[in-house]
This record gives sequence, structure tokens and C-alpha cells, in this order.
Amino acid sequence: MFTCRKLTNEDIKQKQPFFNRLYKTVAWKLVAVGGFSPNVNHGELLNAAIEALKATLDVFFVPLKELADLPQNKSSQESIVCELRCKSVYLGTGCGKSKENAKAVASREALKLFLKKKVVVKICKRKYRGNEIEDLVLLDEESRPVNLPPALKHPQELL
Repeated sequence: MFTCRKLTNEDIKQKQPFFNRLYKTVAWKLVAVGGFSPNVNHGELLNAAIEALKATLDVFFVPLKELADLPQNKSSQESIVCELRCKSVYLGTGCGKSKENAKAVASREALKLFLKKKVVVKICKRKYRGNEIEDLVLLDEESRPVNLPPALKHPQELL
């Protein structure tokens, strides 16, 4: 079992410099492949950028039916949910028919953040198993954290 602690600005200060470097690395990698497009392997590009900074892209999968906090669409072909994190900071979520498909959607969503002028780590409220929790989330500087998808793992387990 893990102990929950309150997230602080100190947590943000520790994480932000890494994501500033990741922002630049992703920008260069996007330039090298001709920009953000459907033809780019978003997962590969994101993973390569993170690995270039000697970090790891953490990938979590959960069957859609196990998430009480997500609307269940019976006719949907999507059955797997994927959450991406790096250095315990939430990057994005995607749903798909397979793990590969869900990861591709999550990677595309995460990479969209890096198309803005700047990325920032913020403490945001998210749902986890029906409860509201605090999480470190990567956002672009203008966005307001609204309707974040529920966490697939308790973020404090990852700190």
C-alpha cells in the first residue's frame, strides 16, 4: 500500500524543467518528419523523444468496462483504454479496439500538447475509482483542465 501526500508547487518545480526539454526535443523530431500529420507514428515519435532524454514513457491499459467513471457506449468497438505518463505526469488517454490502437490515440492526444507555444505541469483534480484525486497533468499554457478523463492508476502510486 502507498501513502497519499498532498501535491505541492515543489512537485511542479521538480518536473517542469524535464518537460521544457521534452518540448524542444519533440519540436525537433516533428520538424524531422515534416510536422504533425496522420502519417506520423505518434507513439514512436513521443517514445523516441522521451528516450532521448533518458526517461521512460509509462503506458497503462485497462478494459473499458472496468472504468466506472467513463460513459459506456454499448455499440462502440473500443474496448481498451490507454493512459500515458512520463515521470509520473499525466500526458494523455486514448481508447481503441486493441492496445496498439488505444496507445496510438493516446500518443496523438499527448503530442497535440507540444504543438502549442509552451507546456506546463499543473496540479489538477481527476477521478479515480469514483473519488476525486490530485494529479500532475501536462497541459499547454492556455488550456484550463476541464473534463480530464479518469486516472487508470492512482497517481501517487507512481511518485
